[in-house]
Amino acid sequence: MAGPVTLREGATRKPVCYKAYICVFVCMATKAVHIEVCRSLEAEEFQAALMRFSNRRGTPAEIHSDNGGNFVGTAKELAAITRMMRETQSHTQDIKWHFNPPRAPNFGGLWEAGVKSTKKLMKKMVQPHPLRMAELMNVLTDVEALLNSRPLIPLEEVEMEDELMLTPGHFLIQRPLKGTTHYSPFASQNIFPQEVATHQEAGKRLREGMERLLH
Repeated sequence: MAGPVTLREGATRKPVCYKAYICVFVCMATKAVHIEVCRSLEAEEFQAALMRFSNRRGTPAEIHSDNGGNFVGTAKELAAITRMMRETQSHTQDIKWHFNPPRAPNFGGLWEAGVKSTKKLMKKMVQPHPLRMAELMNVLTDVEALLNSRPLIPLEEVEMEDELMLTPGHFLIQRPLKGTTHYSPFASQNIFPQEVATHQEAGKRLREGMERLLH
């Protein structure tokens, strides 16, 4: 989980601002990234995000996480549901949950790197203007596609003319989701400079930035 992110809704002159959080799922085998938005850190919000993830990517066999209350609560509820389904002889897919040892910040480096990359790209694309929920979801899907188009091996270890550089996108749709395999998303400049004052201008810069990233 990452955040909070400030969002806005309502009128342009006096918008109502509120906080939301970003949930980043990272595949431990392929490093593929899936990003969801949660309105709070409550267990119910994470459970809804996990359900959306499972419906679109498939139910995971195992989940690794820290000892956050939302993760622990979800694991307990899933275990209770699994026991109930087994008692009624209904088919269910059990999710094996692995928690980091207490006070072990050195664990979870893979998903922490995914969170760091997500925040770095978001900072380049949307700082410092609050977005609406729909705009944030568009940005996050763009970030997700960029992260899933990164090469899985260091560029210095391969020939730059090689067009078959393996990316997480190959495990999802058999090709990178964005651009070429040689594109570095971190080479782009900040789409929203500090002097941008209005939300309309920020939206225009966002659209122009996304068009540059897509081509």
